[in-house]
Amino acid sequence: MAPAAAAVASAAPAPPATAYFFNHVVVPVLLMTTTPVFCHVTAWLTAQASPTLTTLVSALARDPAAFAADVLAASTPTWSAAALLVGFNGLALLLYAIPGETKYGPLTQNGAKPAYADNGMSHCILFPLLFVLGAKEVVGKHGLYRLSILFDHFGPTVGLLNLGGLAFCLLLYLKVYL
Repeated sequence: MAPAAAAVASAAPAPPATAYFFNHVVVPVLLMTTTPVFCHVTAWLTAQASPTLTTLVSALARDPAAFAADVLAASTPTWSAAALLVGFNGLALLLYAIPGETKYGPLTQNGAKPAYADNGMSHCILFPLLFVLGAKEVVGKHGLYRLSILFDHFGPTVGLLNLGGLAFCLLLYLKVYL
């Protein structure tokens, strides 16, 4: 095969503009709009007495507007959910500082070899242990919260995490395109 013919044969055709638009615009927009709705509906459903698809379908069929209002009410962020996230993420950050054997990640394209402390197992043991030891059911009146705190604030926490996720997506979008 002649060199010119080999060069033409090896060149991959550019993807059609419609495929690029679908993969880089339509799919991300669909993910950013449908995923939070799915999370809010799931959070609402888990708080129901009978969390089944039948409950979901019957509530939606009975009155779609009331269903939407119930879902939004169940997943509206609260200060308690914010305090829960700050407290638990603060504890995770503190546990991040636990010393461990230094391990190295894969070599990056720029030639860097990131180092990290291999403390994941300690974190996996200490975080649940500290969570249980901080509960009123375990230590009595000196406890900081009830063991059901995650369930009690599940809907508002999901709502707050969704808002944070959407804000982060917007920040990344603005960083890339502006």
